[in-house]
Amino acid sequence: MVLASANFNSQAGSDELDLLLTRISQPATAQAIGEVLDRVELISTMLRGLDEVLMRGDVIADSLSEGLGDLRRVAKQAKLESSINLSELLTNLAALAAVLPRATQSLTTLLDSDMLRPQVIEMVSSLADSGIEAQETVRKHGSIVKGLTTLLRSIRDPDVQRGLSFAIETARATGKRMS
Repeated sequence: MVLASANFNSQAGSDELDLLLTRISQPATAQAIGEVLDRVELISTMLRGLDEVLMRGDVIADSLSEGLGDLRRVAKQAKLESSINLSELLTNLAALAAVLPRATQSLTTLLDSDMLRPQVIEMVSSLADSGIEAQETVRKHGSIVKGLTTLLRSIRDPDVQRGLSFAIETARATGKRMS
């Protein structure tokens, strides 16, 4: 063992080495070290994630502070300040902070991806609004397309044409990325 071959100049250093070797040779300690070594990749990932969180700590703290300030301003404007339970809000934030280490790699991937570009968020929001509007229309009026004739007539509608063009171009772009 490397530790056993270390050259110590003092008796205290030698005693510490003997104590360490005794502890390592105990079955429970050896098993614990084995478990740590079995999970070294996970531990490394968690440490990198924690490092990322800590490196962005100022940004996170500033964002939280700004968010709480915005929340207070909105609450004050709406005269709802007394209905906001800041203690409960902080408890929820603490619970979120406890989950962050497990989600750090996914969050880092998301933050580094193109998913948060303003154009993407705007498009997803528009698609969500369109879906809600379509759902409300179908609930209110029932099925508009009753057969092939109605479907073909719908294609004359400029809004339908734009929507179909978007769907076709999305399929084309997706197909290009798949090849």
